[in-house]
Amino acid sequence: MVGCSGGGDDSSSSPSAPAAKVQVLPVQPIAQQTEVWCWAASAEMIFRYYGLPSLNLAGNYQCGVVAASFGGACYQDCFACVTPIGGMSQMQYVINNYGVVANNFLPSRILSSRLLFGPLSPAAVITEIDAGRPILAGISPSSFSYPNISQHVVVIVGYDTTTPEFRLIVNDPFPYAAFPSQPNPYLFLNGVPTRPGQFSISYNAFVGAMQWGNTTYSIQ
Repeated sequence: MVGCSGGGDDSSSSPSAPAAKVQVLPVQPIAQQTEVWCWAASAEMIFRYYGLPSLNLAGNYQCGVVAASFGGACYQDCFACVTPIGGMSQMQYVINNYGVVANNFLPSRILSSRLLFGPLSPAAVITEIDAGRPILAGISPSSFSYPNISQHVVVIVGYDTTTPEFRLIVNDPFPYAAFPSQPNPYLFLNGVPTRPGQFSISYNAFVGAMQWGNTTYSIQ
């Protein structure tokens, strides 16, 4: 026996595995106001979490996000700008630019972020959530997608290591309950609703069947 210690119990010097836990950030789920504003609702979740102000005089936060992102006539009528965002690089611009625009009206925090064309690893998810940083994920729940462009944007707000499979806690802005004819991909993939607008789903299902393909992370 290499390094004989006299037969004593040396288990106290052995590294222990991290304790299993459920870690969820206090990010309020918010529903998108139009069929294509998943990006605006996801941005609203992020901005409210970090305490950024609404830029809409009527208090419609998503309208303020749209106006800050597209400018021009969108300030007068945001519903004239019912448009998708295009891709995760544009989503990163929304996150980084909103505070800059807000500072023209009110003192505001300016956020920064990093972009990845691909999913984060479980270890990276844990690092982000433990640091208090929610994650924007671009997913394509149907089988159709373009390279580097996702169909839908959601917010990863937590993780669960208490089950055999690593699980993500996801705030999805699409109001599935209001559209019973629209299949809920989380339920189809054995996901579990944890609160309205929030689901627990296995990491493998989220990366695979849900096609997590793009990420804005290190948001701070």
